[in-house]
Parts: sequence; C-alpha cells; structure tokens
Amino acid sequence: MKYKILINGGNSALLRDFFVNTTNFKCMSTSGYWVDLSAHYEMFQPDVYVCI
Repeated sequence: MKYKILINGGNSALLRDFFVNTTNFKCMSTSGYWVDLSAHYEMFQPDVYVCI
C-alpha cells in the first residue's frame, strides 16, 4: 500500500526532489489557492498534506 501525499510550495527544486525520491508514496502537487487546495484534497484524498 502506498501512502498519498499532497504537496504545496514555492520551491520547485524541492518539489521535484519529492516526486523523484518518494518511490513508496503517490504524490500530487497543488497550488496555494484555497479553491485548488480543497478540490485536490477531495479528489486525491491524501494521507498527508505537506506545505513547503
């Protein structure tokens, strides 16, 4: 079972590393806008939300 992580942040290099190095997780990124964040949260149903 893979855990799902919803990621938000402005550091694109760190976000890219998150996607490359998290092989045991499913990752999805979102913007900082509340409408996007809530829509992605409902759609993806993550186990963890990370704000970088």
